[in-house]
Amino acid sequence: MRQLEQANRELQRDICERRQQEQKIAKFEPNSGGVERDHAAIVRVRDREQLLKEACRIAVEHGGFGITWISEFDPATLDVTRVAWAGSDAGEPMGGSKSTARAEIPEGQGVIGCAIRDEKPAVCNDIAAEPNVGSGRRRKRFGGAIVPLLL
Repeated sequence: MRQLEQANRELQRDICERRQQEQKIAKFEPNSGGVERDHAAIVRVRDREQLLKEACRIAVEHGGFGITWISEFDPATLDVTRVAWAGSDAGEPMGGSKSTARAEIPEGQGVIGCAIRDEKPAVCNDIAAEPNVGSGRRRKRFGGAIVPLLL
């Protein structure tokens, strides 16, 4: 009887997990409307700023990210300026709107600066400790990734 009860609990847990996975997958299925809505939003947007905001929103809503932002890099000044974001912070994301890739100063030696100088994606396992990103504040999500988009 105990074995049967244990098997029943495991089966119920498996069914619950499967339903959760099906719900996640349904967000991306064409007939669910989510992907079609997002595709339509991106296609109809003509304004660059709005397009970048939509990309961040989609990454948060459908990608499961807590917060997403897009920044522009100025090769002349080595400044990195945030231009769009979405996610857990209703206002400005952590660390303000500017960062730097200048290697000679501490703020430029973090994951953002390294990713830009190396022109490679970088991962940070403790974003709260990053110069110009975490500002020493603790968040529910501690990790992050920086992905330079090269044109």
